[in-house]
Formats: sequence, C-alpha cells, structure tokens
Amino acid sequence: MAFALTYDECRARFRRAAEAAGARFEAHAIEARGPEGQTLSLDVARVGRDPAARVLVVLSGTHGVEGFAGSAIQEALVRDFAAARPLPDDSALVLVHAVNPYGVAWWRPLLGVSGGLP
Repeated sequence: MAFALTYDECRARFRRAAEAAGARFEAHAIEARGPEGQTLSLDVARVGRDPAARVLVVLSGTHGVEGFAGSAIQEALVRDFAAARPLPDDSALVLVHAVNPYGVAWWRPLLGVSGGLP
C-alpha cells in the first residue's frame, strides 16, 4: 500500500526508511496527544554532510490530512533516492516529517484552527 492509514503507521514507516538510509534522526514531541493518547512528534531525518553547502529541506503534514501523501513521498525519497544514490560531498537532505503531527493524527488542520483540540 502506498499510503499509511494512521499517524503511527506513517511515522513508523518514515523512521524505518530513514534508519535504513543511515539518516541522523531527531524527534521533537509536542504537548498535544493523538486519538489513542499517543505521543505526537515532529520528526527530522538528515542524510548527508553536516554542515553542508547545499541542503534540500522537504516538509510534510503542514496542514494535517495531506500528511499521509507527504509521508509516503518522504519515505520513498529517503528509501529510493538517498539510500541508493550517495549525495554529493557538499550536500544534505533534511526531511521534516509531520510538521503538524496533531493535524495528521486527528485528520485536521493546524492546532488551534477550525475547532482546535477535540
């Protein structure tokens, strides 16, 4: 299946792909919780040089529900591109997964907009 169906599945698939590509990974938890009470976090994976002269930053999940498509794209990007083709020595790829983890988990727009917390 191309798209994960839940926030937890998106996050797990992204993390597995990033780990397999040898990415450095950071998770930044937010205060809000997911539908099952789970911790929500903004996750960042970096492949390549640190520091780098050239950095491509790819974001997903800014508004919430589109995070499922964005997560699938990021997963494929890190799995198929970064892992298979080494980046030039002066370059890095930074993937910010679920910029709005609340919106992805709850299928909603930004926290505090259009109704805020459930």
